Amino acid sequence: MSHHQSRRTRKSKQSWSFTGLATKAVLAYGTYKLASWAWSSYFQNDETDQKDEGQQCKWNGSKRSGQNAYIEMERRQKLQLQKCSHEIVITLSSFLPTLQSSIESFTNFSLATNELKLRRDDSNRTLTIRSKEDLWNEIKIKSMTRMIGTLYAHSVLYLVLTVQVHLLAGHVFRQRYPSWNGDSVKSTSRINVETQKVLLTQSFEYFFETGVLKLLTSVERVIEQELKDWNVICEDNSLGRIDSELFQNGMDRVCKALEIFMDGKFFQECICPANYDQVLQDEIVIGMLDEVMDILESPSFDIAKNECLDVSFRVLKEEGWQKILFDSSSSTTMFLANAVTRLKNVLMTFYSGEMDPIAKEWAIDTTIFPNPYVASIQSLQSIKDLGKDCFTFH
Repeated sequence: MSHHQSRRTRKSKQSWSFTGLATKAVLAYGTYKLASWAWSSYFQNDETDQKDEGQQCKWNGSKRSGQNAYIEMERRQKLQLQKCSHEIVITLSSFLPTLQSSIESFTNFSLATNELKLRRDDSNRTLTIRSKEDLWNEIKIKSMTRMIGTLYAHSVLYLVLTVQVHLLAGHVFRQRYPSWNGDSVKSTSRINVETQKVLLTQSFEYFFETGVLKLLTSVERVIEQELKDWNVICEDNSLGRIDSELFQNGMDRVCKALEIFMDGKFFQECICPANYDQVLQDEIVIGMLDEVMDILESPSFDIAKNECLDVSFRVLKEEGWQKILFDSSSSTTMFLANAVTRLKNVLMTFYSGEMDPIAKEWAIDTTIFPNPYVASIQSLQSIKDLGKDCFTFH
């Protein structure tokens, strides 16, 4: 496609550098890929699948034509789309430990916690120590940022994986079947194993090192503004209280404020620098990133992103704060200090496995999702449409 060539102008070349935290992400990702998803053989497996099914037939334009050929290729495409969905779930699972350590590092409030303990243990400490109100306000902001930031970072991971895995799979599919839909070998970039590794690792190394911090900084700014009326310790030195309705109102304000700038462009800035075409040296990878950037600006991505976030917030409410903090009761009232400290239990919903909803209903031993969020997101039609659009994008 020529439409993404105007996106970039070549300048000086340089290397991206990464922290130890990003290296952990690469190791988790690389280990998984080397162990269970070698792209060099990924699209050879469908031949084995066909033999197992007693369908020993290969695509050959000179032998198969017309309606039968079309049906066969539709079947093969559907099979690859299913594989993509499975690989996204497994790959995201391997990212979650890194996501957790990354967000905890960037939202660390241990100093404020320790200072509160010192104040409690020694009431005669000097006034140079921050007030309890200030310390609790920091803990409140950091805790809420950690929870909301995790939801957005999790959504970025899932959506970008959906885009990149399907996009790469579509390129490889057309390389293998160049006559499908009138493609020619020259009309699609030659995607090899190294190209795939560079594209995926560069994106997610950058995300864990820079993108997560950018995202959390934006979330924290909104949290600080929208929840400034949440007082852990009130002016009269009494303890602030909160119930499910007040908590929901606060969440609604935060969500509305974040909607303003959480668009495709923001997602772009989370996964690579604006001048990526100047710092990368692989022309094919640059071209693939151009395609990713175009997709992140598309209507199908916008729809999928909005529904993904809506579903994630619903799960966070139903399986997270409403159930864990308020025991699913709208009448439960608790000290805000207690609610803030218990948010760590809500966060664990992002790192706890969830059985496939259908399997759960019928007690079938099958897919275990990394968390209830993925179990709900994957069933969205907008996510499936986005994957198919990326698979056929060229």
